[in-house]
Amino acid sequence: MHLFSNELATYDNIRDEVDLGIELPVVCDLANEFLHSVPLPKPEAYEVDETLALLLKSSSPSLKIEVAERLAHVPEGPRRTIRLLADDNQPAVAVPVLRYSELLSPDEIAAIARLRGAPVPSQDHLAAIASRRNLHAEVTDILVHSGSGEVLDALAHNDTAQFSIWGLCWMVARAYRDCAAGDGRLSQREWSI
Repeated sequence: MHLFSNELATYDNIRDEVDLGIELPVVCDLANEFLHSVPLPKPEAYEVDETLALLLKSSSPSLKIEVAERLAHVPEGPRRTIRLLADDNQPAVAVPVLRYSELLSPDEIAAIARLRGAPVPSQDHLAAIASRRNLHAEVTDILVHSGSGEVLDALAHNDTAQFSIWGLCWMVARAYRDCAAGDGRLSQREWSI
């Protein structure tokens, strides 16, 4: 789905936060370059990505959210912009990209998980990562160590996540501990991790 500046200009939060005459149409046009069915040539894609990331760095959260939701599903494109959005402190900006973007490498996902896991974990960011397809064991280990019950639940339901022996042991231990703090019974789902 493309970004249409005339449509976004009708949203109160964007109208109040963004320059509708210059910033909004330029950001929409640049983002739309990656939403076309025909990919840009690499040199041009690099330049558009650099410019889009630079503009979004100082843009409003509302506009970043709109861009993140659309670019999260592109298989090729603005790696720098995607990384910028994934690193955003606002969960509404980062979550779509962290959960869906194929442009983030396993090493980048691990770095973001470590960053968001300490000192004060951002559970929204970690839960989005836990829901990603094909997580590597290095990432699941970080999530098991830093994540809340919601994050562990997302990992337990992620059929494509890989786990180390350490990660599996910690998942079971935390499920048992959390259960013991509750009603004392483990459900079938908690034992089937």
